Amino acid sequence: MKAAELAEDTQAKAADLAEEAKRRYAQFEIENDPQGKAQEAWRQGKVKAAEIGDDLRRTASRIDRDYKVTDKVKEIKETVQEKADEVDQKYSVRQKATTAWESAQRNWPTFQRRVSEWLETPIGRTASWIAVAYLILSGWIFSILSWLTFVSFWVLPFLGPMILRSLRGNVVQGQCPVCKTPFAGPRSSALSCRRCGGIVWQPRKDYSRADSKPVTIIDIEPE
Repeated sequence: MKAAELAEDTQAKAADLAEEAKRRYAQFEIENDPQGKAQEAWRQGKVKAAEIGDDLRRTASRIDRDYKVTDKVKEIKETVQEKADEVDQKYSVRQKATTAWESAQRNWPTFQRRVSEWLETPIGRTASWIAVAYLILSGWIFSILSWLTFVSFWVLPFLGPMILRSLRGNVVQGQCPVCKTPFAGPRSSALSCRRCGGIVWQPRKDYSRADSKPVTIIDIEPE
């Protein structure tokens, strides 16, 4: 009888020891699992980043309410646009820029062909290599990239809308009344249909720059 009780007691203690060993092993795995620690760290990092983002948004909203940053930026933008319009009206900047752009478009194929022919010569190839090496070694290439970055982030957001509005106001679109071929071009130049050759647009001295609606028939002179 005592032997049976002793055996049962031994088995129970062995089972308890096995359960304790299993529990300790599981705890050891949790404490020393790199993947689990990485996942937990990632989760905590996401929570912390979300908290920081919320704090920044609340701080920005409070600063905007206290100092009216949005309203001031809007006023500055409107002031810059008004000054730009005044300068344009006084010096005809848009008209001169449009004329220069049209001239560059007309002369660009000839200029490109001449440059390509010159670069194919030995002198042209040597000069191009020297220019590239000078830009890289002197640091000018980095200055140019910095200047382009500055223009992209601080100049174009203000001048871009004005330039686009000017381009839209100086472009006329429509269809040829004879062959219904679409046409588009600058308002300051006479336009001919590329299919039938008829005149589909002639500039007037009193045309409105703000009127950019498509037209169908404007000063038609069919041949």
